[in-house]
Amino acid sequence: MKQVLLKFYAFWRSLFSPFIWRIFYKRKRYTKDQEAVKAWQDFMVSQMKGADHMLNPVDYKSDIGRGLIDASVPPKYAYTFFADLKHGRDCDDFARLWSLWGEAHDFEAREWIVTSAKKGEFFKR
Repeated sequence: MKQVLLKFYAFWRSLFSPFIWRIFYKRKRYTKDQEAVKAWQDFMVSQMKGADHMLNPVDYKSDIGRGLIDASVPPKYAYTFFADLKHGRDCDDFARLWSLWGEAHDFEAREWIVTSAKKGEFFKR
């Protein structure tokens, strides 16, 4: 049953995440921030080590409500990751940037749902 719930959550999240992001996050970001656009462009053309050095210093900022209103940044607005944000730059956004970078550099990129579930909660270990 829990595996079915996880699959449903993955489907729901992939379907509604762009809408949730637009409603709760887009208006609050500097969507025209030229420094963020420049950082994004530099990130996308850098090699893996350079990209890593650009992402590692960026502060983690949980989504609204300590992650309750969770959404990934859409690829069209990925540059907003580098803007000065109050919230909304969590693990899924870091994963999204790595997947976009990987695709641009001919890697097979995937995003995975990883839970911090205790033993037996979602998967048998």
